[in-house]
Amino acid sequence: GLLQCSLNERGELVARAQRMELECGQGLRSWTRETGGSFGVGRARYPDTLLVTTDGRKIYVINIVTMEQYVRGVLAGELGNNHGEGDLEALKAQAVLARTYVLRKTELPIARLFDVHADTRDQVYRGLVATNVVSERAARESAGMALSYEGKYAECYYHGTCGGSTE
Repeated sequence: GLLQCSLNERGELVARAQRMELECGQGLRSWTRETGGSFGVGRARYPDTLLVTTDGRKIYVINIVTMEQYVRGVLAGELGNNHGEGDLEALKAQAVLARTYVLRKTELPIARLFDVHADTRDQVYRGLVATNVVSERAARESAGMALSYEGKYAECYYHGTCGGSTE
């Protein structure tokens, strides 16, 4: 069913679903237990667990996923889903970079409601919408791999466009 969320005058989360209203205070957590189950937010589909929460000013919809679910969604978001078998090794390299980036980011002493943004502030994460067989395979075959430098996760920055030059 449809879930509508808003903030009341006290900055608390209010959720409405099928003629029912819930005062949720600071948050509402929902999950799917069925294999392959997902949630929809707008046109996007997301796996596993969805957390709807607030800081009193904004409503945040946070997808709580495993690292490998996240990597699959980032491969599709950063590189698109129009890839064939010839792109497998490049996708595996990107999967290692994406995984390393988020592991490094979670080591930082920053207090937030979530680990990474789902857009270009961190990595473009598309959830389930844009994954394909080759990107799924790349994530699976590189599962658990990350880069390190001097005992820490490496800083692995990359960009989708360079305007024709890099330094």
